[in-house]
Amino acid sequence: MSKRGVVAFILLGVAAVGGGAFSAWQQGRSDSGETASDAKSEFGQLSPAEVSEESAAQLAASDSDGDGLINSEEGRYGSDPDNQDSDGDGYLDGEEIRAGHDPTKPAPNDLLASGAQTPTLAAQQESAQELASLSAGPVLDGYLKEDASLIVSEDNLTRTYEAAVPVEKRSEAAQTDFARQQLIQTALPRPASGDVPAGQPTSAALISQYLGVADDAGVLADTAQYSRAISDLVLQNDSSGITSMANQFRAYAERLKLTQVPEAAVNVHILLLAYAEAQSINFQQIALRSEDPVKSGVATRQAETMDQAYFPIIWGEFERLRELERALEQQGG
Repeated sequence: MSKRGVVAFILLGVAAVGGGAFSAWQQGRSDSGETASDAKSEFGQLSPAEVSEESAAQLAASDSDGDGLINSEEGRYGSDPDNQDSDGDGYLDGEEIRAGHDPTKPAPNDLLASGAQTPTLAAQQESAQELASLSAGPVLDGYLKEDASLIVSEDNLTRTYEAAVPVEKRSEAAQTDFARQQLIQTALPRPASGDVPAGQPTSAALISQYLGVADDAGVLADTAQYSRAISDLVLQNDSSGITSMANQFRAYAERLKLTQVPEAAVNVHILLLAYAEAQSINFQQIALRSEDPVKSGVATRQAETMDQAYFPIIWGEFERLRELERALEQQGG
């Protein structure tokens, strides 16, 4: 929900609902995005034979002396797996291999037969692990609900408040307390399966194309537009700005549905579809201030809660995709 250097809007609840003191503040976001917790894997018990085979494999894949070559590579090149500088020439064995030199022969006659600078298996594995990590999207369990209703109430909550509170006890503070007691939805509605396109093979070009649509600060982080809309709603009872923002979220969701999605972005794409739908409905309800100021305030609190919960995830996911794009470009992918 961001462009770099652009802060997202945040709606901070109801200072006083219905009496004219409907307040909202904009708050900057930290630069560190939060992502969903990784799902923990559970492994069964290994038999003694499996343990032995696993230990041998782990030993072969480890770098005992920390020279940049894993032990199996040390065996291939004839270098000492327990000596960082097998030929004693002052260079780590891994450095020599990457430079096309034989780690078992001191200079000057130590070029490998190919004379080529080839990445070591350790470097290849590290690169593959980085790509795998960057390709993993957020875990959506707990964020989405099939039956998540975003309508704060089917009733007119201002009339409900007036019916519940005697005239002599009504006040802005009492109305605010009443609004804060209303339940809000924190989960997002799960998008229909037909709205989620199949993921395409991930490439740097496709990520760039996808972020060009998904990372839309004009919809997700236009604080100036939001300030004007709230000001017009509160001071002039003009809901057109808030209604426009609701429509922008809806149009944004439609653009997402028509966009090719990299496999690495499928989960954040689902999250964005759900978030856009939720905020569109929230803003529609915020716009009802003239006929139901209490409902408008509760909807504001719901929108703010969702913004706080999902903005760090969305922002962090955009950053992850940018990092993946850079990594793939470096590899020519």
